[in-house]
Amino acid sequence: MSLTPSQFKAALPEFGGVEVTVIQRFLDQAARNLASAVWEDRYDDGQLYLTAHLVSTFGSNGSAGDAAGPITSKRVGEVSASYAVGEAFKESALGVTKYGRQYLELRALVAPAACRCLL
Repeated sequence: MSLTPSQFKAALPEFGGVEVTVIQRFLDQAARNLASAVWEDRYDDGQLYLTAHLVSTFGSNGSAGDAAGPITSKRVGEVSASYAVGEAFKESALGVTKYGRQYLELRALVAPAACRCLL
């Protein structure tokens, strides 16, 4: 019921260069934060996207990955960019990565708002 680093990398090949120990650490962390009785057949999906969010945000190089919102404007001369901070980004730290946003969508499917304290 819990993903392996190999399964994680197969599902999200963009993480192919991340060390197995890093992925395992975040798979374990995600597993501790998901209730299998609530997530049922979506447990692996929840673990996948929560892990990807954690690796993106706190991965081995300490960078924040794609932790900014979508680009709303950019300029090439003297390089500049502006990022959106929409409602999903304001709701929680999960909104800052595409994987966290996918996790939030799944979480909304598996439990009504009143039960989210269990997720």
